[in-house]
Amino acid sequence: MSVCACGCDWSGLQLDLRREHEIAVSRRIYQLCGLLPLDHHSKDRFNPLRSLALQEFVTVLTFIAGLECEMSWATGRPSKSIKLRNKDLHTYITKAYRVFEDWPHNFHQLLDEKSRGDAILNPRDGKLDTALKEEFGALFKRLYGDLRGPQFDFLREAFAQYLNKRVKARHEDEAALPSVPASDDDKYISVTEARRSLKISHDSLVDLVKTGEIAFAIRNQDRTLRYLLRLVDVENAKIRYEQTLGPRELAKQLGVDHKVISQLVEASVVT
Repeated sequence: MSVCACGCDWSGLQLDLRREHEIAVSRRIYQLCGLLPLDHHSKDRFNPLRSLALQEFVTVLTFIAGLECEMSWATGRPSKSIKLRNKDLHTYITKAYRVFEDWPHNFHQLLDEKSRGDAILNPRDGKLDTALKEEFGALFKRLYGDLRGPQFDFLREAFAQYLNKRVKARHEDEAALPSVPASDDDKYISVTEARRSLKISHDSLVDLVKTGEIAFAIRNQDRTLRYLLRLVDVENAKIRYEQTLGPRELAKQLGVDHKVISQLVEASVVT
């Protein structure tokens, strides 16, 4: 039983001992194949990979490993990685598995490493594809183009969480009010819907977001990342606009030239 067809006696080979984290992937595969009992009390129970079946488990690991080397991650077959030695594959897969430990902190660290520069996410049409493709390249394209199944949504949710935190931190650095609300139950609408409701220009809408008057959120919608605005803030802004006067209308009421109104605004006499 211990002798290979080539004549090698495996029982005479020196043991190749590995540390705990280096056999985590092998252990999980054995569990998914029913060859080892599931460990429900493991400290690794919060790892999102534990909810995946075998095929999805392999797909996710090879997706992450494929960011470091050329690998046919989509099928799990080594057609593109056939030149890699087992030792190399073991290193890449082991490193990929560790991305999912301490979730989502390690994944967010990976995003920091893969970023080509903090992109300015201008919500002109609510779509973020162009900016994120430039910043994250293959990572973004595969995450939203190839990992289509709902079982991979946890990756997209963590990606959106990363972007929200980053944009919020930028606003705080610019001394703007916090823009991301605490509640996940708030309703959001698209940038186009908000502009249509308020009847204002895109730049005016962005100003309301920058000052914190309208909260934003970057969320996954139909497996696409979108820049959305909180509905209650848009409705409140609409009420405020309905209670205001245009500069020419105010000039007429005061019986002055409309240029006087501009001077009053500059002097902060009127808002």
